[in-house]
Parts: sequence; structure tokens; C-alpha cells
Amino acid sequence: MRGSRDYNAMVAFNKEAGLLTEVWLPSDQTIGILEELEAKKLVTVQVGLNGKNDNAATLRQAVAEFKKKYPGRDASTGNEDQVHLVLLKPANVAEPPYSWRMTELGRNAVNIILKAVSSQLVPRPREPDRAAK
Repeated sequence: MRGSRDYNAMVAFNKEAGLLTEVWLPSDQTIGILEELEAKKLVTVQVGLNGKNDNAATLRQAVAEFKKKYPGRDASTGNEDQVHLVLLKPANVAEPPYSWRMTELGRNAVNIILKAVSSQLVPRPREPDRAAK
């Protein structure tokens, strides 16, 4: 539920001999969730290393362009958050710098939710048994 105050990477990868062989990219479902959170101003998305905020639509386009430029076999195993792509040909390319970050509003929303949940988990003193009096 909590994310770093800095950007949180959305890509994992494997390299062999300096070449990218496998990559785990955000799934359409994950991008859809980011779009919803972004619309509520709870997160921002970054697609490049330029330091500017992009949006989830730009992320969706960047993922599609990456898959087109570096075709691979889908090796996903049921994790709906990511797409596991095994590149058909290892590539001398940097891993995609896709990331997200909570906004101040998003951090405040998470803190409110955590406080509400934790207050329900704290044991409460038992009320005295009125029938025993």
C-alpha cells in the first residue's frame, strides 16, 4: 500500500553478457489502475529519465512500442500485475525506466486508510458484564 516518496520502478529484467534477455513490464490491468489513480490525482507516472511527469496513457504507448521494437514470447505465469516477456533476440538496450510515485494527496489518502484500518485492529477493553452486577 505504501510506495516510496521517490519513483517506484515498474520494470524488472534479466541480462546475460550485458544484453537484455527478459523483461517484466506493467500489464494492461496495472496501467488501467494507474489511470484511475492518476485521474484522482493520487499518483504520477514517469516514462523516461527526463524527470518530467508523464501519464498512464503515455506509459501504455511506451509499453506497446517496447514490445513492437523488441518482440518476445509471453512467459507470464498468472501474475496479472506484470507481463513477462522473453525477448526473441537478446538486445543491447537499457531496461525501460517506467515508474510511478504517489502524490501528496495519495500519501494523505494512504495514511487515512492505514489509520482507519489500524484502529479496527487494536484490541479494545471489554465492557463490564452488566448481568453480573
